[in-house]
Formats: sequence, C-alpha cells, structure tokens
Amino acid sequence: MNEPEKLIGSGGTANVYEWTNNEVIKIYKPHVSMDMIRSEENIGKLLNNTKLCIPKYIKTVELNGNLAIVYERAEGRPLVEALMDSTDQSSISAKFAKLHYEIHQYTIERLPAQNSMYQWRISRMRNKLGKAFIKVQDLNNSLPLKNKLCHGDFHPLNILVHNNEYQVIDWNDCCSGNPLLDIAWTYLLLNSPSLEAMFGQTMAKATKEFSDEYLQFYSQYANMSKNDVFMYLPLAATRRLDDNLSSETDHSKYENSWLKDIILSLR
Repeated sequence: MNEPEKLIGSGGTANVYEWTNNEVIKIYKPHVSMDMIRSEENIGKLLNNTKLCIPKYIKTVELNGNLAIVYERAEGRPLVEALMDSTDQSSISAKFAKLHYEIHQYTIERLPAQNSMYQWRISRMRNKLGKAFIKVQDLNNSLPLKNKLCHGDFHPLNILVHNNEYQVIDWNDCCSGNPLLDIAWTYLLLNSPSLEAMFGQTMAKATKEFSDEYLQFYSQYANMSKNDVFMYLPLAATRRLDDNLSSETDHSKYENSWLKDIILSLR
C-alpha cells in the first residue's frame, strides 16, 4: 500500500493525508494505543447510521504495520475563518448553537460513557488537584446521567463550512452523556486566555462575544439556564488541565493558572 504524500491536517493524536479524490486517511502518532484507534473505528461505524452531516467512516487499513482509518473527505474551510470574515456573527453563532443542540437530540448505544471518561480524568489528576479532588469528583457524580450523543470537542476549528453547509469533524472524543458538560467544554475553549496570547486581542474579543451568543442561543433552543452550564465548568477545566499536563502545548502555558482558578472556584 502506497504512502500518502499530501498532509492536509495535523493534531495531537494523528496526521490526516489525502488518500483518493474523495477520501482522506488518518495516520496515528506512535503514542496512540490500539484501543484508542479501535474505539474511533467503532464510533465511526455507529455515527454512519445517523443523518448528521459528517465525514463518513469508510474502512480501517494497515499501513506499515500500523492501523489507519479512511474517511470520506470533507470539503470547506474551518468555521473560525468564516467567523472572522463575517459581518453577521450572530447568525453564525445561532447556527453553531443549533447544530450542537441537534447533535444532542441523538441517543446512540455502545458509545463510551461520559461519566466514566471524566472519572478516569479526575483520578489521573488526583495528586494535582489536592484538596479540590473530592469536590471535583462530587461534581462529576452530581451531573445527572443521560445518554445523549456528545461530540466531546465541539468548537469552530472542528466545523467545516462549504456552500453555507456545516460539516462536523473529529469525533474521536464523542461519548454518550449529559449535554451540559459538552456545552461547558465548548464554552471553556472559546474563552481560553491562550486565544489572546496566540492570536491577538481582536480574535479573543470576537471569540468571547461568539461564546456568549452561542450559549444564549443554545439556552433558548433547550429552554435551560446558562447557570446550568456554568456549574460544570470546573469539570471541563479539569479535563483540559489533564490534557495540558499530559502533553505540553502552546496553549498550556497560557491556560493552566486560569484552569486551576476555575477548579478552585468550587465551593
């Protein structure tokens, strides 16, 4: 099997290359376990049965002795670019919120459980959390158990826009759980201090306004209070801090103190 040549995307766990005219191949980095790859394979197969606008899972192949996953190629540019170019941010935030809300209307069996995933993260962070450990654990246990489809990493870089259609990518963190925590994760990322440090004040201001409008619209669609989301920000912050401490990134040096403050805000 020939090696792919043209890199079209790169993340913490994998690189994505052109494969055929309408396919891409996701090649995992050495630290990614076989279990994680098989989990993403299973997620892809399950999501193929939905009507969501997503790149379809096609197959898993062996490349140089390692597993790689082939997906349908998604066309478009990241939503964040459309957001920065637009003079009508509100319509984009409304559509972004509606799309997230629509994802949360699905119930899919055999997905990873959100509660267990977060409990694993919290356990890994026990020594780092110190006295906050019990409070974070109690907060996770207090989150009502639900079995709604949660993307797990829903933000404007994981949405491609083509002909005004939104296609959601990168479902490897998706799970079955409570939408409130999925929303809290999105809101947290959109308010990260790393945005100003890395991309400037204009970008940070636009993203902050976008996050507030997103939450306002979602609250209207779901008939809920924004405070329901704010309650679970410390859980999202714990997961993000675990990510940052596990793999040093450009974001982590700007975020970690901020994340710790959110966690310590628990009473």
